[in-house]
Amino acid sequence: MKTAFAFLLTSLCAVSIQLAAARANTITEHQRPLDPIETMGEAQQGPNIPGHNNVTYGSVPREDQLFEIETIDIQPLPIILDQFFFVLLRGRMPKSKAMPSQAANDLTNATLSITLSATLENGNFLEPVTYTVPFRTTAFGEHGSISIRETGGPYVDYIAYDGQFDVLADCQLISMFIEPGLWTMEFGVKLEDDTCLFDLSLTQWLPGRLQS
Repeated sequence: MKTAFAFLLTSLCAVSIQLAAARANTITEHQRPLDPIETMGEAQQGPNIPGHNNVTYGSVPREDQLFEIETIDIQPLPIILDQFFFVLLRGRMPKSKAMPSQAANDLTNATLSITLSATLENGNFLEPVTYTVPFRTTAFGEHGSISIRETGGPYVDYIAYDGQFDVLADCQLISMFIEPGLWTMEFGVKLEDDTCLFDLSLTQWLPGRLQS
């Protein structure tokens, strides 16, 4: 029976994730011990992003992303299943990057897309699957939330032009709904006209307990 994802919620670099699956399977009693090398995944390409993270820029070139990322911190790192992890993404949206055709309220309609793929421990490959949610301060039930604030200032609903902002996220990945393997998660935030605010990628071994 093919794996079916019931829901996915996030937070990083920048952004929050929660993965679930709805499939009846035999579940192992113990997680596979982590190997320090495979925990972080293979070396990724592209410039490093400052901070405590294993994040790289995604498929959209850095120079084509409007939001200028200054730092990303993830705690704990590597991410531990069945425990909450926390993300702080700090950056700036310069006024000079606000195009005449992009009214300020365009940012209220920004969306966050999370694309998942994996090479599983059993050798199978999971084709990329994408989930899209509004990119704004919001809670996703008891397993995750996204908050946006002006750096050193109040919390706000969404990022605006001409300012420095923090994106904070908390999330819990549940091991019983995740198949063990090397997972790649790409987080892309775009406006309605497909303009990219930021696009990031993270690869990590997840020792899930869901078995094929």
